[in-house]
Amino acid sequence: MRYPTRVIGDATLVTNRVVSTSFCRLAAVLGHNNTANDVYIQIHELAAAPSNGAVPRFSVLAFANSPYSFALPAVCDLDACTVCVSSTLATLTAVASTPATIQAILAG
Repeated sequence: MRYPTRVIGDATLVTNRVVSTSFCRLAAVLGHNNTANDVYIQIHELAAAPSNGAVPRFSVLAFANSPYSFALPAVCDLDACTVCVSSTLATLTAVASTPATIQAILAG
């Protein structure tokens, strides 16, 4: 089944991107890790950037100096969505620089 989609974000290097401040249907996240270290791309169900220590809905590894992308097996309904770059998997540990590009694809 095909869904109408919209892309949020651009090629600006950022530490996080608020994708939606209200209900959304996340289909995929993609971008480029511009650092010399592996990082984790975290999805938080929040309308603003979370503080260090926040627990994400899920995290995905992004290899150093490489593009990353992941599509969800089914769209994920979220009350809000912020994507962050973290140096740790389980909780947010914000990366100090502007490490990555972040684009999100929303369904509907």
